[in-house]
Amino acid sequence: MLFPMVCLICKTPWPRGGRIPCDYCLSGLLALREPYTRVESAYSIHSLFAWRRESPPGLAWLVRSLKRQTEILPWRELAACLVENFAPPANAVLVPIPSLGPNHALGLARALGHWSGLPVAEALAASVKTRSQKRRSRIDRQSITFERADWAFCSKFRTVVIVDDIVTTGSTVRAGYHTLGRPEKCEVWCLLDRRPCGT
Repeated sequence: MLFPMVCLICKTPWPRGGRIPCDYCLSGLLALREPYTRVESAYSIHSLFAWRRESPPGLAWLVRSLKRQTEILPWRELAACLVENFAPPANAVLVPIPSLGPNHALGLARALGHWSGLPVAEALAASVKTRSQKRRSRIDRQSITFERADWAFCSKFRTVVIVDDIVTTGSTVRAGYHTLGRPEKCEVWCLLDRRPCGT
């Protein structure tokens, strides 16, 4: 199993049938919600939290704990909050941003698909240039690229929803959008958005 049998944040044992994060930590996280839609020229970005320098450490702990989590369970409660706050578009497909290691964006996409009923298509693949964005400069992030993977969904769906855990500079989202052929109707769903005013 890829997900831990403890709370993602406080690390208390996870009871069978319980929630990850635990009820106590989840209630604290939900109090930090700032559901927001930021409109860009080609797509809108829907985020559950805003991540700023002064953000509580719980958000950073959550992000670190969710890295490499590809299954639904660790993402389930947070994905439910996303679906509750933002109505999923009809006739859409969820496309996770790829990574070189275990793909946590895939875990979030699977959880969103669980609650919304939308299919998940791993339509993007990490290219040789793709690596961890941690400690990369803003200029270096602009060089990120992806490769095409599964394109069977192209003619079946009206809207493409790109899924990522965090939107920082937006370079991975832009790379995914361009690799997907600049879909006419596109949305981005993420847990955290580092908005320009808060970075």
